[in-house]
Amino acid sequence: MTLDGAGRSGPLRVVRVLGNGKRRFDPVEKERLVDAALEPGVSIAGLALAHGVNASYGRKWVTRPIRRRDGQGSSFRRHRR
Repeated sequence: MTLDGAGRSGPLRVVRVLGNGKRRFDPVEKERLVDAALEPGVSIAGLALAHGVNASYGRKWVTRPIRRRDGQGSSFRRHRR
């Protein structure tokens, strides 16, 4: 599966790597991945893995905007120890 009509496929472009190793992805490509994941019959985990993203991030990216839109944002906060 490709993210756009130009045949672009493969890992998402990383725009920054934090000191702890976490990657920040190009927001435009990330949005395209989310749009592609919302298509009927698409496996979010499979799509994320095909584009070099952990499957759990793919799921989080897709469900977070839906929760915000529906007013169901998480009310619980983590406390650091």
